[in-house]
Amino acid sequence: MNFKDCVVVVGTGAGNQYELRKALLDKGYSVLLVKDSWPRDHYVLSSPLTPHARYKDGEMDWAAEGGYFRWGRDVVLASDLCLMPDRVSSTSHYSNIVAVTKAKLEEKYPEKRVYVLPTGYFHSGEMHAHLDMFTLYLPQARLLVVDAFNLRRENPSSLFHVDVARKIFEELAVQEDLSLVWYDSLKDRVWWPLNSAVLPCEQGGELVVLDEACFQLRSLLDDYAVPYLGVPCIRVSNPGGKINCATNTLSRRLLHEKGRSKLLEELSLEALI
Repeated sequence: MNFKDCVVVVGTGAGNQYELRKALLDKGYSVLLVKDSWPRDHYVLSSPLTPHARYKDGEMDWAAEGGYFRWGRDVVLASDLCLMPDRVSSTSHYSNIVAVTKAKLEEKYPEKRVYVLPTGYFHSGEMHAHLDMFTLYLPQARLLVVDAFNLRRENPSSLFHVDVARKIFEELAVQEDLSLVWYDSLKDRVWWPLNSAVLPCEQGGELVVLDEACFQLRSLLDDYAVPYLGVPCIRVSNPGGKINCATNTLSRRLLHEKGRSKLLEELSLEALI
């Protein structure tokens, strides 16, 4: 999706919906406000023309919950629990979970290279299994940033040691020729700094929409010449998400073809205006 075709869907969950709207409009983006908290988790836009609704035949389609993924043109990074968060027990063998998840995602996205990654919160809850809470993937800048602090907050029921998790990310970086940065979110003193949105940039490339208080992240992006847009965020303890969770994207062409009301109904979203 390019800049002209991109419509940014902005929800209420981060508590700064109108600040986000203003900042995005000032940058020339088209914006659609919705009443829902976290539009990222209502669908995955795997193709400019094919949104995947969150619910299918009355059952949850976990592979359509956007927080489990980070996307590149030919790559999808997926949480180890993106397909079965409610069906994994402490006795499940981790390698089997990864193998099944990888196979199903490769079937769903045959045109992409699939990597199944540890969340650092294995078996500790749905929200913390969301990969976008502690990773930032910039495919055009060939940069992968991983929150080392949250990765090492291991749950007692975790099936792998943090060193094993690190190795998995390091192997990914080698295979995809990425610069891997271990990020200490404690230095930013804000929650979930890497839960930033990545949007197509008007000049080409990618733009990172982030909490303006993330000074360490801004400095890192400056080092890699990645443009960013800082937005004020409310200060609350352990919010359920941040900017990536509170946003998603739609194709302008798709909105025109299906009609706004019909498409939003399909995605279980309700327009604010």
